[in-house]
Amino acid sequence: MGNTVDCFSCFDVPGLVVTVKTGDTKGGGLHNKAFLTIIDEKGNRSKELCLQGCCVTVFKKGHTDTFKFCEPMKIGRFCKIEFVRRDTPDRRNYVEWFIETIEIRRYSGEADYEDFVFPCHRWIKNKHPLILRTFDSTLPQFDIETEQRETELFWKRTMYRYYRRRPGVPPQISFCPKEEVFSYNHQWDIIVRRSSLVNKYNLPDYGSEPWTTLHDFDEIFDRKFGKPAGRNFWRDDVHFARQRLCGCNPTLIRLCTKIPDKLAVTSVMVEPFLEGQTLDVALAEKRIFLVDLEILSRLKLDETRKVVSPMALFFLSPAKCYLVPIAIQLYQEKGDDNPVFLPSDPWYTWMLAKMWFNNADAQYHRSCVLLGYTHLFLEAVSIATHRQLSPSHPVFRLLAPYLRHVIPVNCFEVNELLAPGSWIDNATTLGAKGTMELIALGWKDWRMDQQGTLPADLEQRGVSDPSVLPDYPYRDDGLMLYSAINKYVMSIIEARYDKEDKLTDDYELQAWGLELVADGNPGCGIKGVPGEGRFATTEQLGQAITSILFASTVGHAAVNVSQYDEYAFLPNYPAILKGQPPRDKKWREEKEILACLPAKNICLDIIVINKLLSDRHTNGLADFHAMYQHDPVAKKAISRFLDDLKCIALTILDRNKKRQVVYEYLNPSRSSNK
Repeated sequence: MGNTVDCFSCFDVPGLVVTVKTGDTKGGGLHNKAFLTIIDEKGNRSKELCLQGCCVTVFKKGHTDTFKFCEPMKIGRFCKIEFVRRDTPDRRNYVEWFIETIEIRRYSGEADYEDFVFPCHRWIKNKHPLILRTFDSTLPQFDIETEQRETELFWKRTMYRYYRRRPGVPPQISFCPKEEVFSYNHQWDIIVRRSSLVNKYNLPDYGSEPWTTLHDFDEIFDRKFGKPAGRNFWRDDVHFARQRLCGCNPTLIRLCTKIPDKLAVTSVMVEPFLEGQTLDVALAEKRIFLVDLEILSRLKLDETRKVVSPMALFFLSPAKCYLVPIAIQLYQEKGDDNPVFLPSDPWYTWMLAKMWFNNADAQYHRSCVLLGYTHLFLEAVSIATHRQLSPSHPVFRLLAPYLRHVIPVNCFEVNELLAPGSWIDNATTLGAKGTMELIALGWKDWRMDQQGTLPADLEQRGVSDPSVLPDYPYRDDGLMLYSAINKYVMSIIEARYDKEDKLTDDYELQAWGLELVADGNPGCGIKGVPGEGRFATTEQLGQAITSILFASTVGHAAVNVSQYDEYAFLPNYPAILKGQPPRDKKWREEKEILACLPAKNICLDIIVINKLLSDRHTNGLADFHAMYQHDPVAKKAISRFLDDLKCIALTILDRNKKRQVVYEYLNPSRSSNK
């Protein structure tokens, strides 16, 4: 701790205590001194206070330093501060210094004091004074430090620039700015973490050895990582159906009111599985559900990579209130070589059809749902936020805790996974090139106000009503969390924009909205932003921010944390399969299941990577470790929000006691941010 004592005795009651928290960013520390001037509401200035430590650890990266001054301040109520550093000639290499917060405690008696918080979250350049207001949360049209604000945004736009891997996909950042390089970024370096895990568990090198029995997987699970949920239930049809409701991709299932013409299902085929109902009656009573991965039929892949574009029908049992699969067709076009597979088919033939279906679903999940609609979408939003919203903007401070890890995660993890020759290239059916092509196809149709807004998405798929589809954990838990996030967001937004003209006159916010929508460079190309990026009401702004916060926390947890449980046991949810998809319904044996699995070294790599990807690194919605909002309105909103999350966590615990399968992925005490 730095400690400057500006008084005759260190036992005197201090008149002032200044606390400076240096950010945990690369190059963020300063081993020198700084100067602070306090300004009151009438513009009166204190004398310049020198903040200088007695050892070299002062202002060390990630540390908090405290300085005491016994001389009382003879000015009025503190309003803002002017902070500056003046390096001595031997300190020229320390060009900038990153500060998170400056807090001042003013004593008027031994136990009587007042606290003032000045959030910073900025780099302090040598000999460039920075002026901060209390709470540092001001709409641009009311900020008198216009020049400082505009200069900050100018430099941010030079650092946060867009780059697209290929046309039609969400933009990413052209290079990782130093603000995004934290000392703990190694936890997202997937290559380093993989090597560390392999060494930790002394994992064998299987080479290209094939699988001789499915029990060989258990040696890895039992001795190393623990058994994934999919290992015990992968053969079960009820488990296969529940993967659509609470697996790693619970976002596709929809109500089916009419059998699609391209699906060669007849009443005679499926009525043995409808518990005495006819197909027409089951459709009319809303008991038939569909998953259609038609998007995969539009891919243009190399001949060596085989992926199906399947459809599957599910029936909701009226007696037992759970889903079961009743038909799978692996391709979109009807034909003699594209049969409809049924639960009554030979055991391993039906298992093979389910495996190829899940293989296709895995490609869509990883490409679109996880990478495209979550990681890359949030990276684009993060870039636009830095480029258009000052760190002093209330919306920036609202978004910052949930976007602060997006860019480093993508730079150190996602970019490694998508590189040529990477894990995705070698251990998934689509590979890196096919993954990006599928992201582009999905991004073309994705809209923030539909797929990116949970209530609208559920309504569009016809599954919002629990009486139609009971026990849909992703929906039931997700809606509670969506509502809590929206309530939290609106409480802050409505307080900031209590008059309509405050919203329409906020030129930074309006520029941010337009950049979210713009499909050029600069621009994110996000469709369905409320108001087309021209926010006219607090409801429009609140919906956009709620969608962003939901995607970065709840949405990400739903499609990320379950990866080990689903993908680790390859027959349950295969990331890659060998050979040809089945084109007939002949008898098959277990050896043909094993023949579809990749070599042991690839399977081990899939297990290891998915174990790492499923790890939680933050506390998700409840993670306010890095505080950006300190004003009374925001602090009350945060307190109410945390209370709501505690109630939701208890509700989920209670629900899990009654569910057929425990669903913990969206528990707010466990769900993870980026």
